Amino acid sequence: MGTEPTDHLSNLPYGELAVALYHSPMPDDASAVRSAATAQVEEWAGKGIAAVGDADRVAALTQRSRELGTLKARGQATAEQRQEYAAMWPSQARANLACGLAYHVIRHRITDPDPR
Repeated sequence: MGTEPTDHLSNLPYGELAVALYHSPMPDDASAVRSAATAQVEEWAGKGIAAVGDADRVAALTQRSRELGTLKARGQATAEQRQEYAAMWPSQARANLACGLAYHVIRHRITDPDPR
């Protein structure tokens, strides 16, 4: 994956976008997030990827989060796994914002696949 901001929105799957946004300088104010322009979201995604390390690290965190979340939802997670999952997403409100914004980005991508 390239490093240009537009690559982040055009290539990242939902989960990876949510992880990148969670780790970005995205504000915690829901109204500011909801009214953000596409260019701003691209910038946040790029900075989130950089904060985590790189796109491969974002993908690895996403996969681990998915594994732990599934175990947790099924009631099969150990105490250590529940603690690891909680450490990945310490702010539930921020996680909700990141996931919601990622959903809207993906929805927009589907309805307008070539915004150029």
